[in-house]
Amino acid sequence: MDEMTNLPDIAHQFSDQLVGQPEWVQYAWGVLAGAGLVPGDADPEHPNYADHLVTVAALAYLADLVINDRSNVDPPDITEGTYRLDDIALGRFAERLGIHPAEIPESAYQLGQDCVESRLKPVARAIAAEVGSQTLFAELWAQREGEVDFPLGADELDDLLNSGVSGDKMAAYEWLMGLIGHR
Repeated sequence: MDEMTNLPDIAHQFSDQLVGQPEWVQYAWGVLAGAGLVPGDADPEHPNYADHLVTVAALAYLADLVINDRSNVDPPDITEGTYRLDDIALGRFAERLGIHPAEIPESAYQLGQDCVESRLKPVARAIAAEVGSQTLFAELWAQREGEVDFPLGADELDDLLNSGVSGDKMAAYEWLMGLIGHR
């Protein structure tokens, strides 16, 4: 895998807007990179930077949705900050995805959120395919307890998956399994 240079900063930029750990976002990106689905880094000079930035944002958004029980969670803003998409790159990316603004004149902020939301399911499915749906849930749920090192150890996985069952945990699990297509 290529040396990561921008990814930690991008992960922090999005995680600062949300609740998930930037370390998990970097770990998940590394898993996807190891599978050959993304490059080693999200480089603003790469021709597919818009795709990569939206993927990083979708990873951060996925973590936040599970951690916060999907309440009051909006996708991170990909149109602001050091690592962002300008209006032209965002428009081209949205057009490639077939995403059209719901309002005219379009808001770059809303269009960016629509792009991240459209990427959520494919990103969740891809990471689940690589680490397993149970492991993905455990990694996301573990972040509720604070700082966690990734990948989780076997004992941590077992504890997270087999203890502390609550209504919130079951609802989050069912939601994630529905998102990735496992029921």
